[in-house]
Amino acid sequence: MFNAVAVVTFGSAALIGVWAIYPRLDKKSGSPIFWEGIVSRATIGAYVQEVMQLDQSQIEQAYAAQNYHLSEILCTKYRAIQRCARLFTIGIIFACVYVVLGTITVG
Repeated sequence: MFNAVAVVTFGSAALIGVWAIYPRLDKKSGSPIFWEGIVSRATIGAYVQEVMQLDQSQIEQAYAAQNYHLSEILCTKYRAIQRCARLFTIGIIFACVYVVLGTITVG
């Protein structure tokens, strides 16, 4: 039983870990700061020209929006990484118990 619990928790930790590091890109963004928004422009020149036409207030608004969006993503990812670490620790405990019990019963 301990080995089954260990395998399930390791598997769950792996799935959550992959989910946490998988990139989340907003392909619809027209932001002059967000990566996907930047590469949505046809050329480098078009992007540079658009940025040069922005005033200071527009640039600050774009940065503020990007900071907010990025903080949402990172908070979600960090919580998932914490869950992953907890599950991995539980898996290690169950795996150790399984090995110790196996050693005791065999010995």
